[in-house]
Amino acid sequence: MQPRKIIKGSWFGRGLEIDLAGRAFREFEIPAAWARDYLGGTGLAARLLYSEGNQQDLMIAPGLLVGLPIFTASKTGIAAISPLTQRWGESNMGGELGIQIKRAGFDLVWIRGKSEQWITLKITDDRVEFEPAKNLLGLTTSQTESSLQRKFGRAYALATIGPAAEKDVRFACIRSGDRTAGRCGMGTDWARRKIKAIAVSGSRKLAPVDPEAIKSLQKELLKKIRIKSEAQNKFGTACGVVYREGIGDLPVKNFALRKFPGADKISGQAMVARFHGKRRACPHCPIACAKQITVPELNYQGPMPEYETVGSLGSLLLIDDPLAVIAGNRACNEYGMDTITAGAVAGFALECFENGLLTEKDFHPIKPEWGSGKYLLELLDAIAQREGIGELLALGSRKAALTIGRNALDFAMQAHGLELAMHDPRAFVSLMVSYSIGTRGGSHNEAMSYFVEQGFDMAEFGFPGGLDRHKIPGKGKMVAIMQDLSTVYDNLGVCKFMYPSDVGPTTLCQWLKFSLNWEMTREELAKCGERSFLAKYWFNLDRLKLKPDADLPARVRYEIKDAGADAASPMQTMLKEYYESRGWSQDGRPPEESRPSDQNPFSGK
Repeated sequence: MQPRKIIKGSWFGRGLEIDLAGRAFREFEIPAAWARDYLGGTGLAARLLYSEGNQQDLMIAPGLLVGLPIFTASKTGIAAISPLTQRWGESNMGGELGIQIKRAGFDLVWIRGKSEQWITLKITDDRVEFEPAKNLLGLTTSQTESSLQRKFGRAYALATIGPAAEKDVRFACIRSGDRTAGRCGMGTDWARRKIKAIAVSGSRKLAPVDPEAIKSLQKELLKKIRIKSEAQNKFGTACGVVYREGIGDLPVKNFALRKFPGADKISGQAMVARFHGKRRACPHCPIACAKQITVPELNYQGPMPEYETVGSLGSLLLIDDPLAVIAGNRACNEYGMDTITAGAVAGFALECFENGLLTEKDFHPIKPEWGSGKYLLELLDAIAQREGIGELLALGSRKAALTIGRNALDFAMQAHGLELAMHDPRAFVSLMVSYSIGTRGGSHNEAMSYFVEQGFDMAEFGFPGGLDRHKIPGKGKMVAIMQDLSTVYDNLGVCKFMYPSDVGPTTLCQWLKFSLNWEMTREELAKCGERSFLAKYWFNLDRLKLKPDADLPARVRYEIKDAGADAASPMQTMLKEYYESRGWSQDGRPPEESRPSDQNPFSGK
């Protein structure tokens, strides 16, 4: 076996374009200036998709630092127009997929068109093969992965879709091992292109330009990270369930209630203790927030539900039985469905039933009932198979509400068609802005502003000691800053759980210097984030012809939890400050000079 070719750094200036209809592929050069302006990940993908003629394409974009021995640097972004929301869509996941894309020598994979037959894309260094995948149809994500592992071997990183995507469930996800690209229906996009799976293996080995400096810096950071992430390391991301319920952040009964007495039963602490949770980690991650559990009652050994899943399949539906939440998580993973949207549409349907908008006949043979694990599991089956009530709910809550009519939209807890994450804007008011103005909609990952309101000392981000979560001044400006910085983490491929571990812009600049010999200031780094956020925002305005619209359900705009009733929503006050801090018009339009160029350097135009 030949030794791997060692590459210094992690930027190749090289992309892989795949034409599905023509079963052809080619390499292309990515302008060096784009790397400096957008770094990598979905920022680079957004710039490319904005270019003339590329709007219907799909991008798979590892973060700039992915493939190097940098803490948590394994994140890969998948971007396309969302089948769920019909606006900018993206989802990021950790794991081996992006690492192997980098080892194959590419900074980005650009996929065009649609295949006539179902395929598995097999990428091996500079070669692409279009493997028939008809025999994989109907298989779950893990079954598909097992079949391809037997065929290709373990040297390949695999990403798969499940039966839900094949049925065009609008919020189908992509699975890669235990990792998930969950939001915005990226699995549905793959299915519409007739991609059942992607397998990637590369022979290159990436190394920092200054490995000793990286080692020294990582050693310095490690102790601090382990102290600050101790709870996640022990109990997973669901370690915060009880705390978040106590402050009103954990959504209860479709965001209608304040408290959930059963929160402790479905917490990470309870599940780790009962089901013997063992630590699992993405590559190069010292936090190890994933947990592997063994559940004899379900004949199950696999991932423990994350916080977002505990909220969406648990408290949101008044379910306090951990077995039901675990079984629901397994069903979503195997069918290939986003757990957040799946739980949200289940809660939406129950409220519609309570308010006479849906009937028992609509649900038959499923019994609609709050707190029922049986309801949850039967509904997930129906959605994945698009049977009965599942045919309607497979559209997502917004489109289902518009189909039902009357006041059904009041019970759809979404922003711009994307169901809200499991963080209540009345507990962390900055989320009113980040959900409503975000390029995707109801994603907490686009700004992570609640970290600042949670009280983490984020002095390097400009917020020493954080910001009071109930006070309004400064929140609009803070969201803008955090949107830009969150985008930087995504573009570098670094996990945002580094935030509260004090891995801030200074460390990111050091990683760039020691990894690629790039000198970049914190201000330049933030500008890369702003430029990337704007590319996505302008994509919605220019390419999809969407109007600026701060969209958020009335239910979560009023009455700040634990701070008494507030007759007026603070949302408009914060939005005004947000627009001013960005230099935008008060109707949500950025200045014309911030628009990316129309030039498409890949088409010769």
